[in-house]
Amino acid sequence: MAERPLLLFPIPEMADRTKQKPGFGRIHKPAHSRQGYRLSPIFSQLQTAFQARRVEIQQNTTGIDPEQVLVIETIGSIENFANAVKKIDGLEWMGEIEVDEISPDEDFFIETDPEKDLSGRLYLVMTNQTALNQMLSLWTQYQADQNMQFQRGLTKFRDVFLCLKDIRRWGIQDRLYETGVMDIWLEDLKYEENEVIRFETELWYRGSTNRRAQSESQVTELIQELGGRVLSQCAISEIAYHSLLAELPRNSIQDLINHPATELVKCDNIMFFRPVGQMATDKKQFEGNFSEMSRQNIPVPSGNPTICILDGLPLQNHELLSRRLILDDPDNWAEDYPAADRIHGTAMRSLVIHGDLNDGTNALRRPVYLRPIMKPFQMLDSRIEQVPNNILIVDLIHRCVKELFNDDEDVITSDIKIINLSIGDPSRQFTQLMSPLSRLIDWLSHRYNLLFIISAGNHKRVINT
Repeated sequence: MAERPLLLFPIPEMADRTKQKPGFGRIHKPAHSRQGYRLSPIFSQLQTAFQARRVEIQQNTTGIDPEQVLVIETIGSIENFANAVKKIDGLEWMGEIEVDEISPDEDFFIETDPEKDLSGRLYLVMTNQTALNQMLSLWTQYQADQNMQFQRGLTKFRDVFLCLKDIRRWGIQDRLYETGVMDIWLEDLKYEENEVIRFETELWYRGSTNRRAQSESQVTELIQELGGRVLSQCAISEIAYHSLLAELPRNSIQDLINHPATELVKCDNIMFFRPVGQMATDKKQFEGNFSEMSRQNIPVPSGNPTICILDGLPLQNHELLSRRLILDDPDNWAEDYPAADRIHGTAMRSLVIHGDLNDGTNALRRPVYLRPIMKPFQMLDSRIEQVPNNILIVDLIHRCVKELFNDDEDVITSDIKIINLSIGDPSRQFTQLMSPLSRLIDWLSHRYNLLFIISAGNHKRVINT
């Protein structure tokens, strides 16, 4: 393959400003009266459920004004809806998720192809009772008069009402069943030596410091009531991330699996329960014997590194790697990292420094900086290299990259422009919503002018097409 292959670009055309995807025809939407018939019972049920949850919370915790996250599902997208949400006191914008493969029904379908799936958005909004009442008041007024004049800044709600397919509370299904944490918990329970099981509770990120503190305090209290504890927390405002690393006794985890409708799982401050320590690599031997590979008369690299590798520890004294690495191990992970387990880190360092050893390419002229983010663990009858489960991966990567620079132009890492991250998390495949780690990498790339090289292939099972 040529080093610089020819790239073919399409003929330039004027861009179409429509928000519909290519191939979409006109979308049939229900009439005003039909929307009233469809949605009025849903709004009534929503208000009843909110009142019931309010009573439930006040019976358990005195003085808390309950808040809940609403999921507003539309066919198509509503531009600038976030600005309209902020106009209602008590509503707080939490984000939006693009959704594909929405099944058509008698109300929403493509007129030229009624069987074709639709696309839309899920708008996530935090609300209290007062804000919910105001939004329901807007709906009631619109239902009575489709030509009503909305107050300045609230017109986007009319657009939402026109293409609203459903509105519901963010619930147990979203928090617990969409992240794969249940499967991981069941697997963890198979190991009798696991007295406690660790997990991540990703909280809704609140813009106010006080609200974040209140949210964290409430979740911590609920975890403690089940006999658990919070090990650490991480809040990164630049990516709207707030999470707790926690652990519960195995019996409490079993109870959550059997009866998930507990106060902890129903807590409206929690966005997701997630597994931790899931970035891992299988222990695979090299093709051939790495210890027999050698290179003679290779010039010793010089200067500051431009490449950083976040991975497992390598065999740094090997002939191919010696004097070519700058190891940063501030937490002394090398102490618990036997040479026999240093598989993935060794392979990645060799690949980055030398490329394919069979190609005869020149080694890098500068040393490579490395920071371990994995440790070896025993898994049944095999050993794997994995991010430890006592660390939030987002927090770890955030700290590792920030510490490279420290706003000091004289540090040895000041020339780093490329970061290699060749490990994947099998529990976090992309499904419409970017993971916190993806958002972090995107922000770090912009903040420090970095290129991240990310390996694909974190899905080990057969993909059904």
